[in-house]
This record gives sequence, C-alpha cells and structure tokens, in this order.
Amino acid sequence: MSSLLAAVRLLTVIPVAGSRGSDSESIARSPVFFPVVGLAIGGALGGLDYGLTRFLPDGVSAALVIASAIALTGALHLDGLADAADGLFGGRTPARRLEIMRDSSIGTFGAAVIGSSMLVRWAAIAALVSPTRVPAIVVAPLIGRTAALLLVGSFPYAREQGLGSGYSRVGWVAVISGHMFAAAAVFVLLGPWGLLAMGAALAIVWGLGWWAARRLGGGLTGDVYGAASEIAEVVALVVAVALVEGGAGAAPIWD
Repeated sequence: MSSLLAAVRLLTVIPVAGSRGSDSESIARSPVFFPVVGLAIGGALGGLDYGLTRFLPDGVSAALVIASAIALTGALHLDGLADAADGLFGGRTPARRLEIMRDSSIGTFGAAVIGSSMLVRWAAIAALVSPTRVPAIVVAPLIGRTAALLLVGSFPYAREQGLGSGYSRVGWVAVISGHMFAAAAVFVLLGPWGLLAMGAALAIVWGLGWWAARRLGGGLTGDVYGAASEIAEVVALVVAVALVEGGAGAAPIWD
C-alpha cells in the first residue's frame, strides 16, 4: 500500500495525506504500481471525455482532455520528454547529455518534441469515434505508465543519485506482474486490438530506451521514463485510430 501511495504522489498532483509512502523503500518499489495509477488517470480522463462530448465537438473535448491530463499529472512526463529530447539530441558525449537533461530550461529539441506530441495526441483523440474513443482514452495512460515500468526493469539507472536510482530493487517478477495487470485491463477495455496497440507502443519504447541507454553511457534517467510514458501514449492512440479508420473493427469486447 505504501508503494502505491508513493506512485500516486510521483505520477499525479493528487494530495496524499500523511507521510506514508514517502520513504525511500516505498518510492523504490513504486514502479510496480505505475500501471494501476495509469489506469486511474485514464479512467478520470475517459469519464471527462464521455461527459464533454455530450455538449461539445469532439475536437474541443479532445483539447480539454489533454489539458486536464497535464493538470492532473503536473506536466511531469512532458517535462521529461522535453529534457530527454534536449539531452539525447543536443549533447556530444554521455556526460554532456546528462548535464543538459538536468537543465530545467527547454531547448529547441524539447519544444519541437512537445509541440509535435501534443498535436499528434490531439489529432488522434479527435479522430477516435464511439465505441472505441473512451476506452482508448482510458488505456492510453495505462500503457504509458506500463512503458515506464518496462524501461525501469530493462535498463540500469544512469546516475549514481536521483529519484530513480533506487528503482533497481524492482525485480522482474514485479515488472511481469505489472504488465499482466495492464494487458488484462487493456483486453477488457479494447479487446485483442487493444493488446496490439499496447504491444506496438511497448516495442517502440523499448527500442527508444535501448538507443537512449547507448547515448547516456549504458543507463536511463527519470526524464527518459517520463518521455517513454508520453511516447507510448501517443503510439497507442495512433494505433487505435489506425485500427478504427482502417476498418479493422476495433471495439470493446463488451460492446
């Protein structure tokens, strides 16, 4: 329970009363609950979109859902995406790239990547139609946080100190359990096509993680975990649109 509270504190701006979950052990083991928190975030956003589309055009609702996601998460993952882009593309050596990623200012690469991410995300959500739209919005944050868990379990931490330095205590049993939970939730909400979207997102993120680890001297940072969440969400939404618009008939299995 303490690790779950730590994950809620890390991934959202939801206030958690008391100090439970703020110790180093709970924080170190919190990634296993990333998919759970991602599903909760997605549920809130999906419910919001369901209500908004009763009164507003799909595009306007999509924009408000994205804005709400940023507010709910404190723009944590967007910040990681920007820092990771600036560092990975802007430095000449691993040490310099890590240094750039510590800088809180946003450079050209970071701004370009954030703009592109927001544009593609909005276009994908706006293009989704019922009965796939709400389930896709729900599972996207779930897949995004599962992607972060995947990288935590696949690569060492690049720095000696940092928020993610203790994540090495998350073993493969925990990583597999988190992925099984995510896969089950995605299957219930979107059926086998949802699993295809999840598989595509995780495969792309793992490849990007492998590339990033090579650029950073063999490990990853919290910024890369945040970037992974953002990228996986966008990929999942785009694949969902492709399946629907491509005539694959993606729909919740309970529809």
